[in-house]
Amino acid sequence: MPNDGQQSIPAWYSDAQTPMHLQGSHARAMERSRALHVAVAACIEADPSLIGTAKARVTQWLRDGSTPKAYALAWLELLDHPPAVLVEQLGARTERMHELRQVSPFAGVLSPQERWRIHKEAGTAE
Repeated sequence: MPNDGQQSIPAWYSDAQTPMHLQGSHARAMERSRALHVAVAACIEADPSLIGTAKARVTQWLRDGSTPKAYALAWLELLDHPPAVLVEQLGARTERMHELRQVSPFAGVLSPQERWRIHKEAGTAE
């Protein structure tokens, strides 16, 4: 569940307790998600109207219950910040942003080609 702190990713995200064949997979997934949201942040800088689209999506989540309410409310709070704050937070390496990036209202902002490029750069292309 999202928290309001700006804490770093906790130690329990380490690979120490992860089976050998999965070591590093969480860290790669977290970094890939962060990289995708850094790209989204660049899109928002170019077109701030994307924030309104994201707010509409989160409002729909609240209406239809398709996303846990705590996440939807946390996104609404973040989306109400000035665009510069949102852009900065999208790429933040904090526990809160790691959690929020797992349920992102920015689906569809990046083209498939852009997503594929980021996956390749992050070493996670299949």
